[in-house]
Amino acid sequence: MHPGDVWRFQGATEIYQGSPQLRADAAALLRPEGRNMVATLSGHRFPGVGPTTARRLWAEFGGNLNGILDRENTEALERVVSPQKAVALVEGWRRLNPDGLIEWLDRHRFPVSLGRKLLDFYGEPARERLEQDPYRLLAFGAGWAQVDTIATQGLGLSLDDPRREHAAVIQALYMAYDRARSTAMPRERLLGSVRRLLGGSGEQADRALARGRDGAGWLHDPARGLYQTTGAWLMERYIEQRLAQMVAGEMSPPPTLDERLIDATLEHWQALNHALSAEQATAIRLALSRQFCLISGGAGVGKTTILKALHAGADALGHRVVQMALAGKAARRMEQATGRQSSTIASYLRGTQPVGPRAASETENRQTTVMHVVDEASMLDVPTLFGILRRVPTGDRLVLVGDAAQLPPVGPGLTFHLFCQDPGLPHMHLNRIYRQDSATGIPEVGRAVRAHVWPDLPRYSGPGVGVSVLPCPPGEALEAVASVHEELVAAEGGQEEVRALAVTRTQGPVSMAAINAEIYLQQMRHRPRIPVMNSLSGFCVDCPVIYGRNDWERGLTNGSLGRIVGLPPSELAVDNPEVACLAEFDGVVHDLSEFDLLHHVERAFALTVHRAQGSQWNRVIVAIAPGRLLDHALAYTALTRGVRQVVLVGDIDAMARAVNANPSAFRRVSGLRLSQ
Repeated sequence: MHPGDVWRFQGATEIYQGSPQLRADAAALLRPEGRNMVATLSGHRFPGVGPTTARRLWAEFGGNLNGILDRENTEALERVVSPQKAVALVEGWRRLNPDGLIEWLDRHRFPVSLGRKLLDFYGEPARERLEQDPYRLLAFGAGWAQVDTIATQGLGLSLDDPRREHAAVIQALYMAYDRARSTAMPRERLLGSVRRLLGGSGEQADRALARGRDGAGWLHDPARGLYQTTGAWLMERYIEQRLAQMVAGEMSPPPTLDERLIDATLEHWQALNHALSAEQATAIRLALSRQFCLISGGAGVGKTTILKALHAGADALGHRVVQMALAGKAARRMEQATGRQSSTIASYLRGTQPVGPRAASETENRQTTVMHVVDEASMLDVPTLFGILRRVPTGDRLVLVGDAAQLPPVGPGLTFHLFCQDPGLPHMHLNRIYRQDSATGIPEVGRAVRAHVWPDLPRYSGPGVGVSVLPCPPGEALEAVASVHEELVAAEGGQEEVRALAVTRTQGPVSMAAINAEIYLQQMRHRPRIPVMNSLSGFCVDCPVIYGRNDWERGLTNGSLGRIVGLPPSELAVDNPEVACLAEFDGVVHDLSEFDLLHHVERAFALTVHRAQGSQWNRVIVAIAPGRLLDHALAYTALTRGVRQVVLVGDIDAMARAVNANPSAFRRVSGLRLSQ
């Protein structure tokens, strides 16, 4: 939205955080009428036309101004403005509703925000393109049912129109990609989905699939009977080819490893730190000698120790290490553990590093060899790994470190989970639990759960170490989680190293939202509240928060965890009245505005297990309720987020059933094929 825009909203009024607001079901950008014209013509869409000029135009033409602009009558406009401004007015008016696009979208109850996307892509002929093939709207996020109704009832397309049948195949593949996170579909499953979309016969679905053999929108792998969107196919083929080249050393054969130098370096590191296991030493040598490799293992096997020693080996060889992780907290943990700079993958992908082959002289100089290390690599989806490989120059190395028993990526496809099952890839899996934290018993419980064995766990009896359970019915679980949280915070001496984890974000009796609200009401009611829009915001001093978007200028990423530390000082409030409070993220205090609190920040007494992956805290409470998201990988991931103590609260039997079952990750259908 821009200043001067005129919008029509439809919806109901509701109370949010003590103030009325409109929940809009539909919104439309309108061409203004009457005196609204002055505000519109003074706005962003009409550069060079300010309020004074807009008022002069209205005074001259009044209600006729709309018609003059519709007819693009620049001659009439030049009675008031210069020829240049007359052209700017006409062009801005045309952009406001080119070819009646806004009315067309509004008539069919599409959001006007869709119109901006269509204009950016198609330009002024957008409406014409949509009427030629309304199924083009699917590519911009419109739903099948609405588009299909417009096409068949509004525009008269027949039920067996080739455009409709082609679109049904594309839609079925994208539904699998977006909802099931599958990058491919077997023929029978695809036919069933196409048939349901078309509401027709199996014969029609077969015909729709046959019409796409020219590769218009999807591709077919006849050897495996899989179909993929063109985009998914291209990303997975690129991943396959790059990794195959790296494994074979085709583009840049790795130099001969100086075994004596590495042995001496690792011996020196162990003398200064502690002994490495045989598994760990093997993993380090693998990473130093291969252009691509995997290092996997569960909680407590020393993957972080490997990262520390790997830097020593890389230094000895003159290599530079670039390390990254998907979550900001995981990236910071890498940085703290190794003493070397680390970044989020999003920051890495936004960098200016050149893509492509290095010059021959560079490749021969070992000082320029770069090793890219990705921690928590089980979280890599296909688009993210594709982006990383596109940025890793040919000749550089890539090491993926992670745990294949943890949750699959939030985005589409599988990568690390599949790679760990591929015997053709250089891979070291660590089994031995050796770090001191094993004394808590958490790594042993994690290893049992990893093997699909539900261990015999003691009942929770207060703050301590290890894993315990607090069974309770759904109606009592929320209060129990809040009570345990209060006890653990008191034992820990603060909120920072205690976190509750939920299976779901908003659904169910112990969702993340429900836990956050309950803990806030029970434990923070006496803290100074943060006012927003003359009401209370739902935040208070000392409240843990999570930032929900990437803000590169402020150094905040989606998932940054912090704490509200106070209200703004009086002098800051005078200079910048928009500041609502101060919050500390990673040791840096930031100003948070009312807009931040309303749109970008959430309370973080509790997180979803998915959001917590890649992070860890001294004490963790896992709220358990049965549901489709509770599976083996989620149970294992939740258990291994705790360093000293993990308390399972709720339906413990549901957790045990999830542990005994197979993980849902491998229900995803992938088109990746590595070892032939």
